[in-house]
Amino acid sequence: MPPAEDAEVCGDTESRFYSDGLYKAIYAKAVKAEVSKDFDSAFRLYIKAAEAFLHLSRSVTREREKSKASAKKALERAEKIKAFVEKSKSTPNGPDPQLTPVGIDYFSPQEQSYVLGKGGFVNGRLFPLWDLPFHTSTDTLHEDPDGELELSPEQLKVSPVWHRPPDWPIGQDCSPLRPQDILQHIITDCSLCASLSVCLEHAQRFNTPVCLFSCRKGSYELRLFFNGAWRRVIIDDRLPYHPATDTLVCMTSTIVDGHGAIWPSLVEKGYMKLMGGYDFPGSNSSIDLRTLVGWVPEHLQIQSPSFKRETTWTRIVAGFRTGQCMLTLGTGTNPDIIWQGTRLLPSHSYAVIDVTEEDAIRGLTVLDSWTRALDEGAAPRMIQVPWADVLQVFESIYLSWDPNIWPNHLTFHGLWKQARPGDQRSTRCLELKFDNASADEELCLLLSRHVADTQCTSDFISLAVQLQDGPSAGYESKIVTKGSYTNSTHALACTQLPSHSSGTLSVSISYDGQTPEVGFSLSAYAPSMVNIAWNEKVTKPPFTSKVEGALTSKNSGGNSTHPTFMVNPQYHLRIHPPKQGPLQKANISLTMQMGREVPVNVAVAWSQGGRVFTLSEKDLAATSGAYSYGLAKLTKSLQVGDYSVILSAFEPNTMGTFSLEVESSLPFDLRAIPQEGAGMYAKTIRGAWDPRNAMGGPSFKQYSQNPRFEIDVQALTELKVRLQLLKPKTTAGLNLTIFHATTGALGPHITTSGGYDDSVTGVVTPQISLGAGKYWAIPSSYHPGFQNAFELIVYSTSARVKVAEIR
Repeated sequence: MPPAEDAEVCGDTESRFYSDGLYKAIYAKAVKAEVSKDFDSAFRLYIKAAEAFLHLSRSVTREREKSKASAKKALERAEKIKAFVEKSKSTPNGPDPQLTPVGIDYFSPQEQSYVLGKGGFVNGRLFPLWDLPFHTSTDTLHEDPDGELELSPEQLKVSPVWHRPPDWPIGQDCSPLRPQDILQHIITDCSLCASLSVCLEHAQRFNTPVCLFSCRKGSYELRLFFNGAWRRVIIDDRLPYHPATDTLVCMTSTIVDGHGAIWPSLVEKGYMKLMGGYDFPGSNSSIDLRTLVGWVPEHLQIQSPSFKRETTWTRIVAGFRTGQCMLTLGTGTNPDIIWQGTRLLPSHSYAVIDVTEEDAIRGLTVLDSWTRALDEGAAPRMIQVPWADVLQVFESIYLSWDPNIWPNHLTFHGLWKQARPGDQRSTRCLELKFDNASADEELCLLLSRHVADTQCTSDFISLAVQLQDGPSAGYESKIVTKGSYTNSTHALACTQLPSHSSGTLSVSISYDGQTPEVGFSLSAYAPSMVNIAWNEKVTKPPFTSKVEGALTSKNSGGNSTHPTFMVNPQYHLRIHPPKQGPLQKANISLTMQMGREVPVNVAVAWSQGGRVFTLSEKDLAATSGAYSYGLAKLTKSLQVGDYSVILSAFEPNTMGTFSLEVESSLPFDLRAIPQEGAGMYAKTIRGAWDPRNAMGGPSFKQYSQNPRFEIDVQALTELKVRLQLLKPKTTAGLNLTIFHATTGALGPHITTSGGYDDSVTGVVTPQISLGAGKYWAIPSSYHPGFQNAFELIVYSTSARVKVAEIR
């Protein structure tokens, strides 16, 4: 066993330093448990103490190294206990101690702090939290130890030189500017320029501060909101100048009384440092405003089917007039955008500095910050665009909302991790409890992906929200927001809460990309009367199973409107009764994941566990609802019994791997359901009804003139045949009947698919045993004159079966 005296010495040493602290108490309990040979308790307490010391080292600068050393010592004790327990297990006739796995409390201050600390590393540089103290020397002018920023290709063409602004007083530059005073030059940061312009417009109307930094002795500290928290970005005041004209080759402001304010150039420099340099690929202004002032971003795509013209205008007018909303506009990629003779730039951000609505005339005042607008003969910098024209000319509206609109808000910081190397998909699920909701109360959720490499554009995120009823209400989730993937760093979902209710929102947040570990922040914003809280006590159901598979050309059948729906992957789900206690329903959850570009669905059908060929509302026990990209999830309270689980993509022949995870409060079995005809030989032959042979059912007296196919069985076999239309018409009732081949009239049938059925997947005969001989298969529609192409799929256990049409 570990030397107890070593633990005692360790405890005594630490007790002197932590004599008045909580962490000393945790550590002391661990030592006491170890000395008492309660190794399970000691192991867990040492781990807990190590986490506490690490949290202390991140949040308190004084004695930080001592806290780290204490954390290391606690971890070493835990490792020694673990090694001793493993050794004891392998010793013959020795003790068999057990260690309870230490679960991670993702809501703990330590875990939250860890994620935020990890989020401070961007492009290889550390940007610490703003509330952590920072000290710089005030004896000399500050020079950024990170050196000069990388320049953009356009800047490099003029070989700029770096120096401090000439005759610039040391101190803080807070000179007031107008929105139109912000000038964009050769850096592609139109979104940042537009963001500063709308901030200045807001400052003019509501007297809000525009200084985004503090200064001392040439050291400027910008307070920027990034990766879930306010962070400190430190720069000096050296800027890039043209070597010949000594003019700035970065963002500037309009020259008034012989000089322009320098602070916009410094804000740009700090922002570009965070972004990795002046070679900035551009963003959207709502993301930039999130970074500058911490407001909530919302991106509206004007051509989206979900865009609401009148509702959007009402929201914009109300938000702009009250100062709760700032907005910009974005053009698309079309290089020839012209409005009333004014040529607009493609993929460009324009600030909106006024919203007018008078005498039913609606319009926006749109500002362009690019300096080309100052050139002689260029388009005007400010234009008045009617709302109707905005919807035709621009592609996107970027809204930024004051978070104080929602007095109640909270944020969870977490990590997406690859389940195994190379796995691009990762999903985390959280539950948000709410109560006291009244009529028309809106709750918003904002998912923000943490960025470690600002040049990476291959990371995608998704936010899906479901309203989760409790077990007394049937335990069924209702979709609030379908998740669609975006490579933006933010995804926003807002929903109207049910009136006068309490409940839970189930939030699924997904990541698709190559990075093994990615941080995120999920923020919830609620009105003052609505109480919200994370459900920190969510426990994983006791019974779980996960299967993986792939959609291929053979089993990707698409949605239920396609005749191939029947070939989709299906699983027999058998829910067992509890071993003890009264019979009860199972609270069950099924989650299917595929690539971000694939709309998917999970359906559970009442059945005996057999393959489902058609699916109607009466067959459904539960469904994930409308097809959603990359992720489909359902929760339902199901009775004990047998069900068929159907996984599908929206379109047939969609390829890709998938996973299905099932979680249940009761034990269950999950087994793949074989395809129709599995283990049998299959032959397919095509035919068609035309004016000569579309004779309808037997009641129309010409049934025998329908198409006829000879099935030549040369050895005893089990046989079944399916009839399907190549171009389904749901109004067409079909039948397939098999007869003995004769030289005269048709005799009694051997087997039939039953009554005429208009199922989109067609009809099938029961599996029967046939001896050697020749048989006729006659496909027919109920009504004469029905013309369509069809195919017969003949399944047999013997390869010695031939099929041919008799003409």
